[in-house]
Amino acid sequence: GGGGGFSSWSSSGLLPMLEPYPLIDASAFESCWSGSSDRSAVFHASLRASPSPDEVELALTHAGLVCIAAGAVGEVHKSYYAAQLRPHARGGGEWLMLELIVQLHARAVQASFRASAEGWLSQTIEHFVPVLARAIDAELHRADATR
Repeated sequence: GGGGGFSSWSSSGLLPMLEPYPLIDASAFESCWSGSSDRSAVFHASLRASPSPDEVELALTHAGLVCIAAGAVGEVHKSYYAAQLRPHARGGGEWLMLELIVQLHARAVQASFRASAEGWLSQTIEHFVPVLARAIDAELHRADATR
């Protein structure tokens, strides 16, 4: 193990800057999400076992994300999460977002991260990807960065 100083920074570096109880309704989230499409990164993972959505949500909540909406259509479970930077933090008030799609039968995960402000996507990824990888017990691979 031990991933050096980088991983220890990312586990705690962003959390103190996040609002503990961000408030955003689904429609505000939706417009924020669609407005951030040029600041997004998509990750994929193959699962050994289907994770419990509740456990995944708990892990992400501990890391500072709040579940905005979640639901299943057939074998596909989708959930949306948001975190907000505290007003006094650099970039205060900006939103960090995640769309998580779990295909239960295919045991596949797609995680799309977005940031409402330039420069926050990489920190969003550094902070939340390891948390999500642990929660689903799988390695996340970044999808092709071209669009």
